Amino acid sequence: RDRAYRYYVDLAQERLREGNLAEAESQAQEALVYQQAGQEARTVIQTVKNQREAAVLIERGRTLLAQGNPEEALSRLERAARLHPLHPDLSDLLGQARRGVCDRWLEQGRAAVTARNYPAAMRLFQKSQGLQEGYGGVDSLLADVRARLAELHLKGAQQYQQEGAAGAATFHA
Repeated sequence: RDRAYRYYVDLAQERLREGNLAEAESQAQEALVYQQAGQEARTVIQTVKNQREAAVLIERGRTLLAQGNPEEALSRLERAARLHPLHPDLSDLLGQARRGVCDRWLEQGRAAVTARNYPAAMRLFQKSQGLQEGYGGVDSLLADVRARLAELHLKGAQQYQQEGAAGAATFHA
C-alpha cells in the first residue's frame, strides 16, 4: 500500500510540475485510495484547487484591466498571487494593475493640488508612493505639495505674528 501510494503521489507531483492539473488531481485521488490520510496527496489536491482558482482570478483581473478598472483588477490579482505566486502571467498583470491604480491616484492628486487641497493631494501621492515607489514622478509631486504646505503654514504664522498672536504663530509654524 505504501509503495502504491508513493507511486501515485510521485506521478501527481510530476503532473503538477508539468501544469497538467487534471491529471495531477486524478493521480493524487488515486494515491488516497491507498492511504486516506496521505498528506502529500492532499497537498497536491489543494495546490490544484488553488491554481485553478488563481487562473479564474487572473482571467477576471485581465478582463477588469481591459475594461479600465485597475482597482478591482489589482484586488483579484493580489488574491491570485496568494494562491499561485509563480503563475507566469501574474507579475506583468500585477504591474499593469498597480500602474493603473497609481495613474488614477496621481491624477486625483494633481486635481487636489489645483484645488489647493494639499492634504488630500499628499494622501493620494503617498498612497501611490506606497504602491509603486517612484512611479509617475511621485517623488517630485510629494516634494511640491510639501513645499506648498510649508509655505501656507509659514504665511499663516506670519499673519498671526503681525496680528500679535505670537503663541498661535509659533504653534501654526
